[in-house]
Amino acid sequence: MSEYELLKIDSCHKDRFISAWETAFDRELAPEVYNWIFDDCNIIYALIHSGEIVAGYCLYPLSCIWQREPATALLCNNVFVCPGYQGKHLFVKISKAALNDANKNKYGSIAFGVPNTLALPGHKRVGWGVQEQIAFLEKTIRPVVREQTGEWFFGHLSDLNRAGISQCSRRASREREFSIVKNSDFIRWRYESKPGVKYWFGIVKKNKDVVAYCVCKFFKAKGALHIIDLDGTDKYAIESLIKDVEAIPESFNFVNVWSSTIHRDLFLTAGYCVSDSADNFIALNIVELEPVYFGENINICLGDNDVY
Repeated sequence: MSEYELLKIDSCHKDRFISAWETAFDRELAPEVYNWIFDDCNIIYALIHSGEIVAGYCLYPLSCIWQREPATALLCNNVFVCPGYQGKHLFVKISKAALNDANKNKYGSIAFGVPNTLALPGHKRVGWGVQEQIAFLEKTIRPVVREQTGEWFFGHLSDLNRAGISQCSRRASREREFSIVKNSDFIRWRYESKPGVKYWFGIVKKNKDVVAYCVCKFFKAKGALHIIDLDGTDKYAIESLIKDVEAIPESFNFVNVWSSTIHRDLFLTAGYCVSDSADNFIALNIVELEPVYFGENINICLGDNDVY
């Protein structure tokens, strides 16, 4: 990369990386948010020019099922090029360098991401496979007062219920082409410890085993209740949680969920419709550094991506 050097960021250089991130995005977040997203799990790369960080690229490893086998997926997150260095093809340079390093070190089998419209052309040039856009399924409804079928919790889970969701996610994902497995570490990090956000958790048990679970977030600014994760092994339990969501005690005007849920048909049957809002979705085979194009047997939810 001639005058540019790829650096893998450790704790000693993290403050420099965050400063560059703030410059690139022209925003500042609370220290606890940086500690959350740029934690010891996130694989953080930077391009260095004349001693300064001028671009960044992150890959967050997540347990997954890929082609019906247990594997590690890398969530592409927080890619940036600092002002003054844009137009120098650094987006492509750092992307290729980071992905090659991930391949060399066997960090994962597959990578995926949800880039914004401005970043999508750069990812195409790197060689990512661009999937069909992920639309939202949406239902206009106000909360209703009625008894919920499942057990519901706000903010945190017991160790037993967290383990139950983890086991349920693993069982549900087993035969899929691609699905992020929500193990206990993921649940703690993504749903229970994210700063400034508290989630609703719903579970249905049979014979003490969790057979379906749901995670929701109320977004006050839009009056929306997001179903950010829903999965399970029992169709009727999943249907009951979809109904339960309408009784969550928040002031929402509509409920939505990503259309990439493997339970899409159950939402359509429940009265959800495809909205105009959609997100990009890309994937790459890390082992072969080639584009991936998914079939229909995948499950992707907002919780798999909703970082910064």
